Parts: sequence; C-alpha cells; structure tokens
Amino acid sequence: MTKNDRKQVGLDALITHSSIRKAATASGIAEKTLRRWHDDPVFAAELTERRREISASLMRSVVNKAESASDVLCEIMNNKTISPFARLQAAQHLLAHAFRAVEINDVLARITALEVAQQEEREDNE
Repeated sequence: MTKNDRKQVGLDALITHSSIRKAATASGIAEKTLRRWHDDPVFAAELTERRREISASLMRSVVNKAESASDVLCEIMNNKTISPFARLQAAQHLLAHAFRAVEINDVLARITALEVAQQEEREDNE
C-alpha cells in the first residue's frame, strides 16, 4: 500500500471514529503516525474538508425533512385528542424554530450588507 493509500485509510478512520486511538486501532496505522499526520497542515485541511462535506450532506438531509417534521408538529398541535401538554410542546417547538429562522435570516442579511459595504469601500479606495 502506498503512503497516499495509507493516508486515505487514515482519513477514513479519523472521520468514522471518535478518537485518534480508536482510528489507529481500526485502521492498523500506528497511533503515533496518525497523530503526526493529524498535525500536518495539508492532512488536517483534507480532514477538515472531508468533515465539512459530511456535515453539509447531513444538513441537506435534515433540511429536506424539515417540512415533514413541521407537518408532524402541526398535526400534534391541532389534534384535540392528544394531551394538552403534547400540543403545547409542539406549538412551542414550532414557534421557537420559526423565531430562530427569522433571527438567522436577519443576521445573514446584516452580514451580507456589511460585506457589500466593505467591498464598496475597498472599491472606492482603489
């Protein structure tokens, strides 16, 4: 196995295991070697990118299911045969997530406005 192949195995192991020690055991690569690779900026950047790709994929999956989850909460909230406590919980979750979404959109809009203003200022100074 080439060094690049071993590094790919190491990356896979680090992504799927909760510690370097467990990744070393699972991959058959010495823990000391994985630690050295982990400290290498190029290897660390690849590991970060792979984790980012996995996180993005999971986030897309969650977002795709959000409407269904909202529908379930609405069903619970509106079902008079379900306990008032469960209905209240569903309503609170819906409101909390709705307010959170509005807050996030507001923050993103403010960040975008700041970035535009900063870019315009740079262009004016050129």
